[in-house]
Amino acid sequence: MATGKHPRLGPLPVTGTSNDGVLPLDLLYDILLRLPAKPLCRFRAVCTSWHSLLCHRDFIAAHRRCHSSQRIAVGICGHGQLPCLVILDMESGRVVKRVSTSNYRRSHKMRAVIPHRAVGVVGMDMRLSLMDFATGAISLLPDHAPPRDYTTVSYTVGRAAPTGEYKVLAIAIILKERRHVCKILTLGGGGNGDGGQRRWRGTGSPPCRVVSPPVPSYNRQTTVVEGVAYFLVFSSCLWYNPELNTAEHDWIMAFSLDTEAWRPDPIQGPTGCFGIGLGGLDGHLVACHDDRKTCVELWYLVDPDQALWSMLHQIVMPYHGLPTSSLRQPEHFEKPLAIMDDGRILVWMRVPTAPGSGGVLVTVLRVYDPRTGDFTDGTRVTNCHDMGVHTWSMLYFGRGADTK
Repeated sequence: MATGKHPRLGPLPVTGTSNDGVLPLDLLYDILLRLPAKPLCRFRAVCTSWHSLLCHRDFIAAHRRCHSSQRIAVGICGHGQLPCLVILDMESGRVVKRVSTSNYRRSHKMRAVIPHRAVGVVGMDMRLSLMDFATGAISLLPDHAPPRDYTTVSYTVGRAAPTGEYKVLAIAIILKERRHVCKILTLGGGGNGDGGQRRWRGTGSPPCRVVSPPVPSYNRQTTVVEGVAYFLVFSSCLWYNPELNTAEHDWIMAFSLDTEAWRPDPIQGPTGCFGIGLGGLDGHLVACHDDRKTCVELWYLVDPDQALWSMLHQIVMPYHGLPTSSLRQPEHFEKPLAIMDDGRILVWMRVPTAPGSGGVLVTVLRVYDPRTGDFTDGTRVTNCHDMGVHTWSMLYFGRGADTK
């Protein structure tokens, strides 16, 4: 491929016909670098030379450096041996790509799966795999060997701070003994005295029973924020501490992925809010309280030691007040996913397939404007049980298998 040269970036990855237009080559390159990824994906259809440039790994890498905050939403659909991932545009909520594992076999090798662009999927054998949302490659993690009489097991994947290591926390519940068995795994190995091998390590159990829903299920009871995994305390925590059993508010347990230890005491949720969900926005733990009448309140945790919360947003739920004859199945607010650059809030919702439909709910990304109360819904996705936001560029999609 012939190249031009940029005064700051060096050789430009464009073909010899790329400079047939009016603009100088380096100026065209600068202009394209400043544009968002979404229109650039459409510009690949302009001509062959633009397609070559906009699909080139060097251009995409330079674009990522200029737009480091690019994000996409990734949903997990189905479960068992062949889950599917859906990639959604955060601005519109529309599906831009579906990634299937049908052409891949699960392997213990981690070379094809990079933690920062992977999501956890669970097979019928309750084993956790990492699935690369850019390529569809899937890697089976080592068996964490839960106790023989365990009832359920849940997995939480997150990034430790400040080390930046990705870790997996596995929680197995032994219902008859009313206790947890917790283990943790560092993805990539090394640095733990294990000779670089990925091995599960035992960690302490929480002082209260936490909600660890069986997989697949909707995970509004757990979230990871700034290297800390948060879990709702099970409402029947009389098993552990009768003083925590109250209907005035919920309780939250915290596990540090950095120190690999549970917080000794639970965090009291917002007063007057019971049945909350958990999420993370702008580096803060958020408690989501749905009054089932008019709105969902988003409470930000300000001080965990003092149980200080601040209610910063109210999301109007226009269908909450409709009679059951008009909407037999109400909408469900799962969790907030992100604050957009313009202040709008991206929300994961479960809604009926159509007004007046039965009990079938589908996932939809809703973009809510708190200034006007207006919202727009994206593509409805069926059988989706998890949704998250990842830092990634849509330019990688549609350029072939090489996404490094």
